[in-house]
Amino acid sequence: LAPGKVEPRIGRAAVWQILGHFEQARAALEDVLTIAPGHPDALTALAAQYEVRGQPRHGLALIQPLIAGASTPEMKLVYARLLRQVGRHEEARAVLGSMADSVLSGHQHARLLFARADLLHDAAEFAEAFECYRQANAATPGRFDALRHRRRVSAIIETWTRDRLRTLRSVGVDSDAPVFILGMPRSGTSLVERVLSRHPAVHAGGESTAISDIERRLRGTQWVPDPGKITPAQWHEQAASYLA
Repeated sequence: LAPGKVEPRIGRAAVWQILGHFEQARAALEDVLTIAPGHPDALTALAAQYEVRGQPRHGLALIQPLIAGASTPEMKLVYARLLRQVGRHEEARAVLGSMADSVLSGHQHARLLFARADLLHDAAEFAEAFECYRQANAATPGRFDALRHRRRVSAIIETWTRDRLRTLRSVGVDSDAPVFILGMPRSGTSLVERVLSRHPAVHAGGESTAISDIERRLRGTQWVPDPGKITPAQWHEQAASYLA
């Protein structure tokens, strides 16, 4: 209806990203920047995608020239998280410290607190970080449904047995490109990634949401994906999407 307007295009890119279609999201945002070069919301969204994909320097290059001008609260949040990813912690603290809570939405206020907490944790200020995380959780819209979570975990255990997993060895894409690091939280997985990324043939992907995005697409409205109802073509499509 209004092909010249960029806001709907940015919204569509956000939907692509939520669905895990990163290339379509990137293409949509680049279309916006063709129509409106330097559009701050499009640049912020593209920088946030680089953050998710573990390419913080690409994201910084996009929004650093704008941050001193009329930057939005969303841009500052993304900028601070990117600075943290590249180890520029003091600059990240300064950016977060410059943000006025009065101009933030509920979600943005919670994310500001989470970003502050992460920086405090990095600085080994654990008591302060814990309090900041507590405030962030309290400010997050919505509440955790413990009963629903227990039901979902039970469904995963009942559905995804060792025997079920063995039947899936021949589906998907035969590639040795991805290296998956599995472990419990705080068990050293980030350290393992950092060590491996020192090898010239290895690139660190960061804490990607791609696998959980695939799981969400495959389960639809069910508690968990049912491997008995997923066709080989679907497995192949999702694996190829992940590799891409």
